Amino acid sequence: MNQVPVNLLGPGNAQANRPFPQFASITDFDPVDYGEYNSLQITVKKDMGHGLLFAVNYAYSHSLDSMTANGGTGAPSVWQDAYTPQADYGNSPVDQRNVLNGNFIYRLPVGRGRHFLNRGGVGDAVLGGWELSSVFTARNGTPFTPYMGTSNLSGALSGTWRPNRIGSGKLANPTINGWFDTSAFVEPNPYTFGNSGRDILYGPPFTDMDFALSKKFPITKLGEGGSLTFKAETYDTFDSPNFNQPAAGIGVAGAGVISSALNNRLLQFGLMLNF
Repeated sequence: MNQVPVNLLGPGNAQANRPFPQFASITDFDPVDYGEYNSLQITVKKDMGHGLLFAVNYAYSHSLDSMTANGGTGAPSVWQDAYTPQADYGNSPVDQRNVLNGNFIYRLPVGRGRHFLNRGGVGDAVLGGWELSSVFTARNGTPFTPYMGTSNLSGALSGTWRPNRIGSGKLANPTINGWFDTSAFVEPNPYTFGNSGRDILYGPPFTDMDFALSKKFPITKLGEGGSLTFKAETYDTFDSPNFNQPAAGIGVAGAGVISSALNNRLLQFGLMLNF
């Protein structure tokens, strides 16, 4: 709320042009944001019989707003011009156009009450009662905002200085070493704001598939319902390459480069005793 107004940007003592020149930057939280979310959502569930159940849901959606504050992010660090927040209306940082989720459970047809080895005994104890399950997801990347990574020469004394956009910024075949076209963004003239918008480019997509294999061993000596459950789980089973957002600071080394990943394959085992 103490940013230098646009009509007063220019050479000279910028501090004197603040609305309250006796103070530095002042962070103000106001209910001035506007947002909307529209989607088409489809869910399919089916019991296939023979121990197989699955569910799949898909959402085609678009989320827009003028500012999203996550984890205490203040509006002045997001808006370029704090006096016209509506100018930042566009894609939300959480916008994901296509999201596919699903899961399945398959009770293997072996053991008591099932098709094979259903008479008890050692075969049932070792091979019977196993259950395989999986959860999977695939979704588009989320948007990000290119900004000037160099010194803020707008003279506004607060806010994020954005570049001028002279091209789309999209690459036909982005890689982690160059996710967007940094040459599409140039530094604005001093004492002006850049024309590049908020959340105009999208980061990498995300895919993941997890599996679990489990079996419950009844233990009658522990009373009714007494059992020991063994479970083996894998997260990111196929070790899908999922990456974080690229560096978005224009004018500094590493712009457009993705330097970190989101997840790696994880294998874990567990035992649960019920009594």
